[in-house]
Amino acid sequence: MKTNIRHQGGSLTIYSFDRSSIVGELSDGEWIEETSDGGVNYVLRGLASEGTLDTVLAILESGISSVAYDFVANGQLYQGNAMMLKPVAAAAPASTILTIESPEAPKPSGQLGISGATAL
Repeated sequence: MKTNIRHQGGSLTIYSFDRSSIVGELSDGEWIEETSDGGVNYVLRGLASEGTLDTVLAILESGISSVAYDFVANGQLYQGNAMMLKPVAAAAPASTILTIESPEAPKPSGQLGISGATAL
């Protein structure tokens, strides 16, 4: 398997699949592309707070794993849908890594902080 890191240090927000509620906001977001004989898998992950972890565990225990997400890196917003995986402990104390993955690439949804004004 070949791994390509697309972005590090981004912001990852995970929503319910219909985007009606926020599941959690993750710090130190990362976007990775994993390529194998089966194709490309897009992996997004970040560090979850304790409150986010409790919410994620409750959602996963209820049998729901499909989520929507926003990933922001370098002022660019990307969006998509993905499957939420079981959280794993991070190396940092009291930190948990939350991972979502999708066979579809995150879709660019525009630049953040740029107005539509035209310079004269």
